Parts: sequence; structure tokens; C-alpha cells
Amino acid sequence: EEKFKDIVSKQLTIQKYILANIDMNSIKVTDKEISEFYNQISSSQKNIPPLEKIRSQVESSILANKQRKIINDFIEALRKSADVKISL
Repeated sequence: EEKFKDIVSKQLTIQKYILANIDMNSIKVTDKEISEFYNQISSSQKNIPPLEKIRSQVESSILANKQRKIINDFIEALRKSADVKISL
């Protein structure tokens, strides 16, 4: 139980740090991106519902992908700028 609390605490700390340094509200999804994404999946899969029925799901998926990329880029930039010294 203590180990679980420690893991959750670390994850929350990381999440707070990321949110303090990345403006997630500035990430937007355009109608063009939604249409392109829908066309891409509908061309490779059959029985896809009309865009009007799944628009919010498509938009959420695109938004999540953009957020994930921005977070990964941010973490990569932190790694590149880190000055780690190992002392044994």
C-alpha cells in the first residue's frame, strides 16, 4: 500500500509539473484535421458511422494525440537539457 501511494504521488507530481509548463488549453483541433482523420480511417475500414455521429470521438482522439506529442517533446527537451552527473 505504501509503494502504491508513492507511485501515485510521483505521477501526480509529474502531471502537475507538465501542466504548469504546457498550456493544454492552447491545443486546438481544426475542422480540416477532423475531416482528414475521418477520411483516412473511413478509407481503410468498413462500416464507419457518418462523421456527424462520431465527430466528438474523432476530435478527442486527435486532441489526445496532439497532447501526447507535445508532452513527449517537452520531456525530450528536458532530457537533452539535463546535466546528470553520476557519482559512485
